[in-house]
Amino acid sequence: MPEFDCRTCGACCWSTLDQETYCDVTDEEAAAFSPQFRTRNIKQYSFFAMIAEGAPPGALRTKWHVQAAGPLKGAEACVCCQLEGSLMHKVKCRIYDKRPETCRKAVKPGDKTCRWFRKTILSQKA
Repeated sequence: MPEFDCRTCGACCWSTLDQETYCDVTDEEAAAFSPQFRTRNIKQYSFFAMIAEGAPPGALRTKWHVQAAGPLKGAEACVCCQLEGSLMHKVKCRIYDKRPETCRKAVKPGDKTCRWFRKTILSQKA
C-alpha cells in the first residue's frame, strides 16, 4: 500500500466546482481566529440562510489558484483559501492545527474518500 502523505496531495481541499466556500466553520471554531482572519477568510451566512436553508454559521472561502508544479502544472483549480502550494506535488494547510472539525473527520489519509479524491484529481490531467 502506498504512503498517503497529505503534504504531497491536497486533493481533498480542491473542487471542480466554482464555489464561494469550501469547509463549514462553527462559531466556536471561528472564535479561535483573529477578527481580521475571520473577515478575510470566513464567509458568514445570514440568519435567514441558516434558518431557511440550514446553512452553517460560516465557511472557509475558496480561491482560484494556478498550479505552479506537479502533475497539474498550469491548471487552475478552486481550492480552500488556506491551501498553499500545488496539488499532488507539495501543499500546506495554513491553519492545520486549527482546521475545522469537518476537515479533521471528512477524510483520513489513505481511507476510501482520500483515495477517491486522489483518483479524481489525477483524472483531470487528461
